[in-house]
Amino acid sequence: MHTILSKAGKLPAVLLLCLASISSGWSQTTGSDKTIRLVVPFPAGGGTDIPARLIAPELAARLGQNVIVENRPGAAGNMGADQVAKAAKDGATLLMGTVNITSINPLLYPTMPFDPSKDLAAVSLLGIAPNVLVVSASSPIQNLSDLIAAAKRDPGKLTFASAGSGTTLHLAGELLKISAGISMTHVPYKGAAVALPDVISGNVSTMFVAVPAALSLIKAGRLRPLAVSGLTRVPALKDVPTVDELGIKGFDAVAWHGMFATGGTPPEQIARLNQAVVDVVGSPEIRARLLELGIEAKVSTPQQLTELVAADKAKWAKVVQLSGARID
Repeated sequence: MHTILSKAGKLPAVLLLCLASISSGWSQTTGSDKTIRLVVPFPAGGGTDIPARLIAPELAARLGQNVIVENRPGAAGNMGADQVAKAAKDGATLLMGTVNITSINPLLYPTMPFDPSKDLAAVSLLGIAPNVLVVSASSPIQNLSDLIAAAKRDPGKLTFASAGSGTTLHLAGELLKISAGISMTHVPYKGAAVALPDVISGNVSTMFVAVPAALSLIKAGRLRPLAVSGLTRVPALKDVPTVDELGIKGFDAVAWHGMFATGGTPPEQIARLNQAVVDVVGSPEIRARLLELGIEAKVSTPQQLTELVAADKAKWAKVVQLSGARID
């Protein structure tokens, strides 16, 4: 010890810096005591909230930190995402992101409060989630053919709800209108959970909704599923055909869930979070639970998620242009 102490009995400045560096590296690799906020930018009970609450405790166990889910709905997800975009760059504020926030909203909003490509850092994809087209169980519409016939018989009379203007649920409806050559009136809500009661009551004719948010209502006999929006059937709704199967070839309007941190978060923190997500979503128990919800578990590298965001922005730009969709 005498060899490293200065005459004043203190550690030399160079050694102090080295120890500080070691301490910093240790905290980054083992985690910290800081609680992680997992922001869900939509209301509780919706198709994004349900899987977030499923994985949060498992994520906490692997990271050694508390993980709390916070619902911050508004502006098609922009309000909650903006909080993450402007948070400290320490990996302690995460976003349960969706395609509409990262790829669609920039196409629809004249100005964005943040730039998804710069202010959000991709962590990992979590899963792919087809939507399901539903009507009230008491509706006279029994199938997709009935819906299309009714819309053609009285253009504009049928209404379709969404979780908000610019969401994938909104654009899935617009894509159906374009693909089937029909006219329906869009009724935006602040989240799917808020819209579903009006679909159940018949106040709104129909709606595309994430399978996790609709599944219990379908099983309870309160909603009637007409078709799912992906190119393959959903195991949780194995008897419900795809829109493609029913004659509208190539119809594909799926959502995905992905985790994002604040842009500028150090790469080592992103890597740590990515590994935790991969471990959680890769576990057989979580994969099975997600599948029960209608979500196909799927993880990625941060780069792969970044590339998916860019590809989806190009895809949905065409739908926005053809439909004339805009923020109401």
